[in-house]
Amino acid sequence: MSAEPPDDGSMPGWAVKIYTELAHLNAVLPKHTDWAERNIKDHENRLRALESSHVSRTEHKTLAKQVDEIEAENDTNSWFPKVAWVVVTAVATYLVTSYLK
Repeated sequence: MSAEPPDDGSMPGWAVKIYTELAHLNAVLPKHTDWAERNIKDHENRLRALESSHVSRTEHKTLAKQVDEIEAENDTNSWFPKVAWVVVTAVATYLVTSYLK
């Protein structure tokens, strides 16, 4: 399909717009395809390098222990239990004051 509309005037205006957009896409699409292929190749190369690297068992255990400690710290510092206690206290205070009235 040609990217240029015929010049004989037999084509409606909407079709000319479609041909114009098609020409623009044909010009831009190869650039995007090349960009995507380069990024995919780069990502694949980094994954292959990561897969080929070796980590000793002790380093792996140390990293796993650090992750466990961070997760445990995040669990204890979670905002949800603190907010829950504030809500429970507020509801209990409301119930007590409304019951005493």
